Amino acid sequence: MRRIWMVLMALALACGGSPQEKREKHYQRALSYIQEGKYEEALIELKNALQADPKFPQAHYYLGILQKRKGNLREAFVEFHRAA
Repeated sequence: MRRIWMVLMALALACGGSPQEKREKHYQRALSYIQEGKYEEALIELKNALQADPKFPQAHYYLGILQKRKGNLREAFVEFHRAA
């Protein structure tokens, strides 16, 4: 019985947290990457945050900022619109 309990706990931990926790984890990583000037890594983390919560406005906003920075004005506009 104890072994089953240990396996269940390991599975629960491996599955991660709630979608909101995953969203925040990726969002915070993205902000750190932006501060470090690692914009491609930040893009990936923002997209990961949006997979957890597609309507997360802050992630859309920063994704718009990064797209604008890359010169992708159409994509930036779309992200700013989603953030609003």
